[in-house]
Amino acid sequence: MISEDNYPGWKINLQARYYNNVAAGKIFRRRNGESIFDYVVELEDITVLIDIRLKPKYDIRDNGGQMSEGDDSCLNYNKGRQMWADDDFLGSIIADLREQDKIARCDSDPQSSRFGVSSDEWESHIKPVFAVKLNLAPSQLRLERAIEANFIPQTYIHLPRKDDARTNTWVWYEERFRGRGSRFYGGHSDFGGIAGVYHYHSVDDHWPRRSFRPLAVL
Repeated sequence: MISEDNYPGWKINLQARYYNNVAAGKIFRRRNGESIFDYVVELEDITVLIDIRLKPKYDIRDNGGQMSEGDDSCLNYNKGRQMWADDDFLGSIIADLREQDKIARCDSDPQSSRFGVSSDEWESHIKPVFAVKLNLAPSQLRLERAIEANFIPQTYIHLPRKDDARTNTWVWYEERFRGRGSRFYGGHSDFGGIAGVYHYHSVDDHWPRRSFRPLAVL
């Protein structure tokens, strides 16, 4: 797939700079402890289980725009209370891990929320438990790649997530940029929607507007 391609139903493409970075060999994924570089943007010949939920809108509970003093677990300004719909299965895993202090608690969200979870916490703690619950190997679970998060809402227009481009929250993507500490994210309606792809250098940070969407490879 290239930025000039025109497939049926695919009207919103990823930003051109994403394709340029792929071609330049700056984008990679971690698989079984190794770095796998992507040099082309493509949908792989695989069968997957996807999350059909709509990415939530940010639910602002304004506290004056002030960050709580001493709060090092999450950014605590304009607290969000948004939740993914019908998320008891994954939500219970997240809540248990927070209760066990294996992942950071965050005052800005319910403890079962996917928001306020760092990229590293997904990899190190949530994914292994989630895999056991699904009776899958951890290697079969990952986050959606940028092209998948872009393509799925436009192709499967009967799913709730067809409106992903209209919600003002972010999701982590599977790809990393240049180094292991920089991971891609996107999806915010004010920053390109499903076309927008950005990278962040602190994969252990927690954000009340950022969550994650797992994908299972069968």
